[in-house]
Amino acid sequence: MNPELPKPDFLYSRQKLRAVITPRRLSVALERQGRKWVGTCPFHEPESKSLYFFDSLGYWEFKCPDCGVGGDLIDFITHVHFSHLEGDRAREASIGHWMQLLSNSEKAALAVPAESSSWLQSGVYERSRVLDSFAQYCAWTLEKNETAREWLASRGWNLGQSRIYGLGYFNGEIDPFLDYCALNGIDQSVVFFYLDHLDASRENCITFPARNSKGQIYSVYGRKMDPVDVPGDYQAFSSVTGEVPFNITPGVVNPIVVSGLFDSLTADHLGIPGVVSLLRRQMTQGHVYKLKACGAESLTLVLERGTNRLLQEQEVEKYLNLAMGLGLTFKSVLLPKGYTAESFLRNHGVQEFENLLQTTAPDTSRTRRRSIIMQEISDMYEENMGREAGQFHGYTMERFPKLAKHIGGIQPGYYLISSHPFFDKSSFLISFGMDLLESNPCKMIYVTFEMPRKQIFNRLVAFLAKVSYTDVLSRQASPEANQRILEATRNLMGLVKANRLEIWDDNQVTDDRTLLAMLKDEVHENRNVFVCVDGFYRICAKTRHDIPDIDERRSAVMLDIYKTLGIPVFCTGDMELSKWVSDSRKAPQLSDIITPQAYVRDPGFVIFLANQAEGAPELHLLKNRMGGTPLNVALQVDDTGTQLREKV
Repeated sequence: MNPELPKPDFLYSRQKLRAVITPRRLSVALERQGRKWVGTCPFHEPESKSLYFFDSLGYWEFKCPDCGVGGDLIDFITHVHFSHLEGDRAREASIGHWMQLLSNSEKAALAVPAESSSWLQSGVYERSRVLDSFAQYCAWTLEKNETAREWLASRGWNLGQSRIYGLGYFNGEIDPFLDYCALNGIDQSVVFFYLDHLDASRENCITFPARNSKGQIYSVYGRKMDPVDVPGDYQAFSSVTGEVPFNITPGVVNPIVVSGLFDSLTADHLGIPGVVSLLRRQMTQGHVYKLKACGAESLTLVLERGTNRLLQEQEVEKYLNLAMGLGLTFKSVLLPKGYTAESFLRNHGVQEFENLLQTTAPDTSRTRRRSIIMQEISDMYEENMGREAGQFHGYTMERFPKLAKHIGGIQPGYYLISSHPFFDKSSFLISFGMDLLESNPCKMIYVTFEMPRKQIFNRLVAFLAKVSYTDVLSRQASPEANQRILEATRNLMGLVKANRLEIWDDNQVTDDRTLLAMLKDEVHENRNVFVCVDGFYRICAKTRHDIPDIDERRSAVMLDIYKTLGIPVFCTGDMELSKWVSDSRKAPQLSDIITPQAYVRDPGFVIFLANQAEGAPELHLLKNRMGGTPLNVALQVDDTGTQLREKV
């Protein structure tokens, strides 16, 4: 005997009913497209396949971006069958229509009061309710906020398309959302329990619900409204357990992994199945495992061309090993320079994108080595031919133009700056580093093993103020000098605040392993970094235990830093010239240097500073691994003794 059911007005509210009805019960021809169903829209002429059915906010909705008609499935029945009725009559008729499509057991399940259902009382239901409410609130807020709509429009997304994927907007104000939850009977303590990162950031952001392979919302993410997509733009409003690729879908044999959110959304909207995003994170074994658990037999990774191709290829090699370890075929596809997956799809279309994927062969350890070499050769040619005739390869310099021109610009490499003992190499290194910093959009990391960090601060202020070092240590009688020192101090703080200058000492850099780890973090965020190591022969070398000689080990450490990171590394160290060369004031040669061989063998460039006749300093380029003739340049020092430059 069927249980007696209450009247629809009492039980079958829109909220309860739409949580269980699905588009598969409709008499509409639908095609599966990822998580969506697509069909022909009957609401406008001529008819086109633009009707989307999607579950983005915890219940099924429909939307036609062409004619703008949309709503939940109750609204769909109203539009199709009961458009001649008005208001509550149309709603009641639509609910009655759906009730006829449900079985008696489904109707009985709807009739069970919430307090008698163990599932409704469980944390799973509570969590789902809070996350669904937050996603729905942000989607409603997006419709009201013009700035967010304009930002999405600049990315090619209108409100109809955004609704399909549950995109929303959160302005960082929590109180309006708490009021929304109170109207829906959700306790405030429950909100902060499941949205435990809600108060962590108050920045405006675009929100989007993230679903697991079962279609359940496990978190809501936010993306800052920045034009460039970077890892720091993403945040999770709810703690995420596990590593789930965004937009993961069961039954996809060959998932395509892209970097950013809009890369995957654009591909999915254009009908490419199985495109997932890592939200600018690195791929892990957990990501690969979950893709395999959803049916993946192969994996295609779409890469944007990175600035550091060496590090990028090392990461791809790691991903290849992860995939092979789980028995998956792996393929990495490199996009043309300057393209993301989103921009490539919008500019060249789906067919060109799929051709690029299909024409790329799967990777193996052997083919990876060949493809890396081929890609490096191609990149090198494009980079070289992209420069104007006579244009420098590396950084330019204003105070040392002859040296920069002679070696084709300051390039990534290991530079040794040496001199007789007691020559002030620190002044030269500061002048050299500040010249690079002021002439190029880069960042200097000054590592001092020779003197305390405070002393380097004062020397940099003296350099910028064009006063002597001793003048910086106390107030001057001249108001003009004090003003210059004040402005120089502000400029120095501005460089630090703009993340263009850092000064490290041996309290932070205890050994070479620490130095390499800290520099790796820096280079990962900013490729335009160069390092000045003042007194590298004092570094504690704990790596390269295969090299017994401590001098050779220290020199090899600097070479390893350059080779690993691919950045300019400038080091200072004392050297001696043979006596007859010093006495005759001849231009020195490498053979004249009395020093451990590793000091002059390992660097790509050796710059020697010498005091010539009447104490005039000179710069000698003794070694240039790139070839070329020796270079001797006269230097001049300003009256304060803080700034060195080539003599005009």
